[in-house]
Amino acid sequence: MRKILFIAILLVASTGGRAAVSEPLADSVGQGEFTLQVATYQSKADASALTARIPDAWVQEISAEGRKMYRVNFRRFQDRNAAVRAQWDLEDLGYKGFIQRLYT
Repeated sequence: MRKILFIAILLVASTGGRAAVSEPLADSVGQGEFTLQVATYQSKADASALTARIPDAWVQEISAEGRKMYRVNFRRFQDRNAAVRAQWDLEDLGYKGFIQRLYT
């Protein structure tokens, strides 16, 4: 099922008759347009505790309804295809995450 989904995403992402090619996961850590959001906490300590259990996770401080919140994100990806593959890896580790576009 995952291979079918991946192929469908490549077909949708194609431009100019050429499919978008994503970079390997190991090369995806660093600056990028996408991340996987794993959780959101009111406590920075709780968010930090989760990042300690997930390699390459990081905390993003946000403001929601006038309060500080802390999102736990997993890696940064240059393209959505790499984020989808990493989402499967996270699920294998027992974590659910969703793809989130990063805005700078």
